[in-house]
Amino acid sequence: MLPRSEPLVIENEGENMNGVFVGREHGRIVQAQILAALDALPTKTILPIDFRNARAVNFSFADEAIAKVVRRIVAGDLSGRYLLLINVSEGPREDIVAALKERECICVLETGQRTYEILGDVSPEMRETYEFSIQRERVTARDFIEHKDSRLSIAASSNRLSRMRDMGLLVSMESENVVSGGRQNIFVPVA
Repeated sequence: MLPRSEPLVIENEGENMNGVFVGREHGRIVQAQILAALDALPTKTILPIDFRNARAVNFSFADEAIAKVVRRIVAGDLSGRYLLLINVSEGPREDIVAALKERECICVLETGQRTYEILGDVSPEMRETYEFSIQRERVTARDFIEHKDSRLSIAASSNRLSRMRDMGLLVSMESENVVSGGRQNIFVPVA
């Protein structure tokens, strides 16, 4: 598994906000905090974003603070740094999901000890592969074929894992020699 930094707890700037995070301006303030925290991290590290203080967020806040940061991660602007949402209650979750879907991106939510949910639009096959990677803690194309879906070719399995890496769900850690010849990539989940 990837190392995690200390969580960044989102906080209200005003005294009377009481856990309500609204508007693009406030979202940009939190976005700047997240980007600064990500920039300070070594590569292949996860930054947990802690929503324990959030009773409600609106779409504009979620778009600025989360979806736009995720887009930058997927675009490669933040090379090897990842977000994980934690302590997100149902109300904020709905607006975060809506913002992620609008930007056509996804993010991982920790829902309990070693349980995770992908927020945003992703195919059932990708969800299944992500869940398998969580169980195994590391996965290769061969692992997936041998233990999960023997109908796939090595190329198809490898392509799926690479797409998941490009989506920010998996991280390519290293490659290893294969007994039958060649090399294979080892992926770990963003969790």
